Amino acid sequence: MVARSGTYSVHLAVKGHTASTSLVLKPGPRVHVPDADQKAHLAFALQARDEISRVTRCVAAVAPPR
Repeated sequence: MVARSGTYSVHLAVKGHTASTSLVLKPGPRVHVPDADQKAHLAFALQARDEISRVTRCVAAVAPPR
């Protein structure tokens, strides 16, 4: 999983009950990566994920599971 540093809202719903809170992700203390590089890394990771998903759907359409 890839996530950039920042504040996120987290919501959990189970059997009609909902809980919400905020979550702050901070970079590791030994990580010194410029913001532009972090953005580029995230964009690449998301593009790779999307391509893998596309290929997986194509394979599933050609050879459905047995």
